[in-house]
Formats: sequence, structure tokens, C-alpha cells
Amino acid sequence: MLFWKRENRNLTDFPNCRDKIILCELLFMEIKNISIFHYDIPLTEKIKISGRTIESRKGYLLILEDEKGSRGYGEISPLPGFDTVSMKACFEELAAFKRTLAGQEFSVGRINFHSDFFALFKTDKQYNPPVKTGIECALLMLLLNSGNKDALNKFNFNSSDIRVKLNGLYNPSPGKSRKRQLLYLKDSGFKTIKIKIGRMPQDMEIKRIRELYDFFNKNITIRLDGNRSLKYSDYMNYYRSLNDINIEYVEEPLAPDQTASYEKKEIKWPLALDESVIGFIDPCDPSVKDIPPYVDTVVLKPTYIAGLHNIIKFIAEANRANIKITLSSAFNTGITIAILSLITGLIDNHSKRPHGFDTYKYMKKDIINNRLHIRNGTMFIPGSFFTEGPHINFKMLREVDL
Repeated sequence: MLFWKRENRNLTDFPNCRDKIILCELLFMEIKNISIFHYDIPLTEKIKISGRTIESRKGYLLILEDEKGSRGYGEISPLPGFDTVSMKACFEELAAFKRTLAGQEFSVGRINFHSDFFALFKTDKQYNPPVKTGIECALLMLLLNSGNKDALNKFNFNSSDIRVKLNGLYNPSPGKSRKRQLLYLKDSGFKTIKIKIGRMPQDMEIKRIRELYDFFNKNITIRLDGNRSLKYSDYMNYYRSLNDINIEYVEEPLAPDQTASYEKKEIKWPLALDESVIGFIDPCDPSVKDIPPYVDTVVLKPTYIAGLHNIIKFIAEANRANIKITLSSAFNTGITIAILSLITGLIDNHSKRPHGFDTYKYMKKDIINNRLHIRNGTMFIPGSFFTEGPHINFKMLREVDL
């Protein structure tokens, strides 16, 4: 069993902590149960990711329960075509995690959100990013659900409810109902919309982007995503054709053999890194010092950065370096999206910055009973989600033996 005791210690006990490091007191706690469930959630439509087609979202739900019945939940769900770690590997690591914690006793006076497992315990075991992030999600939710309301305040939210602006997703590819998508985006109140480019002939994509812009009476901001597919000459053509439109940034437009052209700075659109960011940073110890100087924004997903603590630490560095951060889900359940929404409070100007959680609309069902809702381009998460815990739909889950 685990014992977390409260101690009277001063900040001077942590000489290496910076001014903005997030620390909070921890009450006595005992983890009584560690369980894991498997889920397989159908999607509303088939999704293609790096040449692979998925029809459902598979993953594990880790549940930590203390002696008072408070629970913490963490989702472990590598995305096929995106993450290299397998479900089998995740399961084996979760089994190792349970063995690591079994029978341990320890006490700490503070929790450090910038350290591995928030400095609650140490282990020599190395975990893949989806597993480590899921474990730390469960630990954080357990802390909040067990009555540590002060922890909520550490994430810079001033109300009991979490409100996060989102960018909507628009896919004008053939076979997709553009009219239905446009009405959804308008009815949901999105002011920022993301569109992938490089999938159709250029003239058609440019036409569709203008069609979207005009539909909203030019009163929207657009984010483009090239998925590392374009030649520099093609990218320049998009720029010349659309430079009168309000483009916030473009995610990774150039193919890998074309990226040297970023140094030319002929195209004035701000540049964002998404999945290729792992080519610049260490996922186990990410630092903004490794981000190229021409990058304006970094898009972070929960499965390729090893742990929430690294995401939190990277955000703190990015704030100091004036690098913008967009958090993005990878077709996650409401559990992960809620935690990511909480973390957005650490980002400079967080109340004005849209994030990428609109993939949630592709989940036909969820493992939480009360789905998260979007109104006026904003996702709402009630504060009770963290302080009391979400209502889990156990009908969607199958318990597995660790």
C-alpha cells in the first residue's frame, strides 16, 4: 500500500525550484486499489492517419482509489499511425507500474508538478509517453478528487468551471458534407477553424478555404495544417493565393526534404510544429532551447511527451521564451481532454487561446456518462469533474487482470 504523509517543510527545502514552479501541500493518503479497464469506442466515421484507417478508439483506463473511495483516472491510448508503442507494450508497463507501487510506504511534504510522477515516488523503470502521461493524469485527478482544492488554483482558473476556447475542424475533401460541417462550425460558435491542406488539388483547396472564409463573413481566424506534405513552391502558391486571409499559423507545411526553406523567411505566415517536434526535443526531458528560432507555436499532444509533468514544465519554459502553445487531443476520451483543459490555464493568455480538442466530436460514445459540451466555440468542464470525479460509464469498459 501507499502512504503519503503531510510534513511541515519550507520552500527552502527545494533550492532548485524556480519562481513559477508549481508546488502544493499534500495530505495523508493511501492508495487502496489499482485497477485497469479496456475500452473500444466506435468513431462516427472512419479516420485515416498516416495511411492507416481506424474505425474505433481503443485504450486502457487506469483507476487509482484511496482509502476514502476517492478516485483518479488516467487514459492510456496510443494512436495507430501516430504512436509507435503498441497496446501490448502499454499493458505490460501498466502491470510493472502496479508492481512498483505495491507495498511501498513513503511520505512527502510537497508535490512538485515539474518532476517525474510529481515527485510522489521514484522508480528506475522507463515508461513510454502514453503510459507515463496516463499514470500522471490518474495521480493528478486523485489529488484533486481527494479534496486538494488548492491544486485547482495552481492552474490559474478563477472559477469553479473550466472554460477553454477551441478551434473547430473543417474537412472539405470530396465525399464530405461541406454544408453540414459549415453549419456545425457556425452553430457551435467557433471563431478559429483548422483546415488540412495538401490533400486535394491546390486550386480546389484554395477555393474551399475562401468558401469557408466567406461563409463566416471573413470574421474567423484560420489555422492551416500541411502534415509535412508540400513542396516549397506549392506552399508559396498557397501563400500568394491566401495572404489576404487571417491565417494564425501553418502547421508543418513542408515535406521533410524541403524544411531548409523555412530559413528563407519569404512566407510571412507564422510556423507551428506538431508531431515533428519530437525530432527536435527529448520527449523525456523536453526543452524550448531545442526549438528552431523560426517556430512561432508548438502543438503538444499527450501521447508523444512523456508525462504531464513534462508538458507542464515545457509550457513554463515556452511562456518565458514567448513561444505559443496549443494543446491538442489525439482522439481522446473526455478524461484526457478534461485534464488538458485544466492544464491550458498555465499558458500565457490562456483565456484567449483556442486549443485542438474538436476531435472529440468523432467519438460516438465516451467512457464518461456526461459528455463534454461545446458552446460558443468553448468547451465547458464543470469543476465537480475534478473535485468530485467524473461519472464513469462502466458499461463501456471491460476490467482486465494485471
